[in-house]
Amino acid sequence: MKEEELKQIISRGFKRGKMDSGFWSYEVELFLVVLKSMVPDRESGTNKVDYVRFQKELELWRDYRHGGNRAVMDAIKGDYESYWKAEDESIAFRVLAIALANESVEGIVEESLKNTAYFTGNSEQIVQSSYMGAFLGHLFNSESPDRIKEFSREAVVKLSLKEDILDAKLLKLELNESRTRYVVEFERSRIELLGKLSGNSTEKYPYVDTLHGLLEGEVDEEETIFEAFTAIKHGKDDADTDRFSEIMARYIWKLRKGWIDPEQIEIKEYIEPDIFSMELGEKSYHSLLNRIELISVEMQDSFEIRHIGTKTGVYRFFKRKNGR
Repeated sequence: MKEEELKQIISRGFKRGKMDSGFWSYEVELFLVVLKSMVPDRESGTNKVDYVRFQKELELWRDYRHGGNRAVMDAIKGDYESYWKAEDESIAFRVLAIALANESVEGIVEESLKNTAYFTGNSEQIVQSSYMGAFLGHLFNSESPDRIKEFSREAVVKLSLKEDILDAKLLKLELNESRTRYVVEFERSRIELLGKLSGNSTEKYPYVDTLHGLLEGEVDEEETIFEAFTAIKHGKDDADTDRFSEIMARYIWKLRKGWIDPEQIEIKEYIEPDIFSMELGEKSYHSLLNRIELISVEMQDSFEIRHIGTKTGVYRFFKRKNGR
C-alpha cells in the first residue's frame, strides 16, 4: 500500500462514516480512539494499543459519542454480565485501524484478538477477528487475492485458544467452571469459520462475506453496511480529502513505517480536568485533547452540552442533568 492509497481509504471511510447530523458515527469515533491509543513497541517492531490510555480514551469518548453498543458501554463501566455473548458492531472499524497502522500481519492478528476480547468473549467474534486481521494485513501488503485468502485461512487454522487467548490472558473474565464449555464453543466457532471458507453456507461471520465481496468486486457500496471496507474498495479513487483526513493519514503512515518515537506520544502522567466544571472561555490542558477551551454551553431539557475547542476541531460533550 502506498501513502496516497492510505489517504484515500481514510478520506472515504470518514465521509461514509458521517451521519445525517454531520457528526461521525460511533464506529468512526472508535476507529480514532484505537489510533490515538497506539504506541510503537520497540521490542516487537509493531504498534500496540496502550490499554491504560485506551480505557481513558473510552471514558472520555462516552461523553462526546454519537451512538454506541452494549458491549462497548459495558466495558467502559466494567460491567461484564453479557461478556460471553456480546456482539460488537464496531469490531470492523477497530480491526481496520490496527491493520492500517501495522505492516506485520502477525502483529495485526495479535492486536485484533486482544482488542476484540477487550469488549466481548463471544467465540464467534474472536475467531472472526483473527481472519479479519490477517486478511486486511495481507491486503494492505499488496498480496494477490488468492494468497490473501490462503494466508488468512491459515491464521484461523493456526489459532489456538490456549496459546493465543488463554495464555495471553486476553479474556476479561475467568472461565473457571465454564472452561470446558467455552473450549468446545471456541473450537466449534473455529471449525464453522473454516467450513464457511471452504464453501459451507452460513449467515454467521458476515465480515468474511464483505471482505471477499470487496476483493472480488461484488459488493454494492450503497447496500453494504460496512463503510470502512467500502473505503478499501475505493482506495485508489481520486476523492477530495479534507485537512483532518490528510493529517490522520500522514500520522497513520508514520506509525505504519515505524517513524514515530514512542516517547513522543507516551503519556507518563494523566492530566484530565473536569470539562463540566470549566468556566466559559476558560483554557486548560488535557492529556488526551491537548490544549482546550470551553467555547459554549447549552442547556437542554435533559442535557447540558459543552463545546470544547481543540487544535483538531470542536468536541461536543454532553451530560445528563441528573448524571451521565
